[in-house]
Amino acid sequence: MTWEGWAHAVHLLGAMFWAGGMFFLVLVLMPIGRKVLPPKEYLALVHVVGRRFRNISWIVLPVVVATGVIKAARAVGSWEALGTTPYGRTLMWKMAAVTIALIIATAHDFWIGPRMTNSVREGASAATTVWRRWSRLSGLALLVLVLAILGLAVKLRMSYFE
Repeated sequence: MTWEGWAHAVHLLGAMFWAGGMFFLVLVLMPIGRKVLPPKEYLALVHVVGRRFRNISWIVLPVVVATGVIKAARAVGSWEALGTTPYGRTLMWKMAAVTIALIIATAHDFWIGPRMTNSVREGASAATTVWRRWSRLSGLALLVLVLAILGLAVKLRMSYFE
């Protein structure tokens, strides 16, 4: 396999981990945890699993971005092609969505999440409610962006062969 093939494989594996992990947390772990665990145990589980996922994700994400840059440079070929070709314009939309997703993920993982955890520990129910809403909102925004990124990735893959 060529280095480009390896970059592509690593990019896909990292993206699958990040996107799949988020969907697992939101669609499987959290709904089931809410139903079967008392509130404090549920929050403890989400905190521990979320922290583990965050720690691995922030190792994986720079690799996904780096391999994405490698793939983009190879596929587009020039700065001019970014704005003048359908592939380049789609790639720019994908890069914008990834950038926004990384900003939201940073806020969610390092600002919103820790403040929600602290408010739960301190028993501040009003603050917990506010941080929980921000956590849900940022999580939902991330899921929507991940779906958009995946859709743009499919479009890029299809248009690469046109």
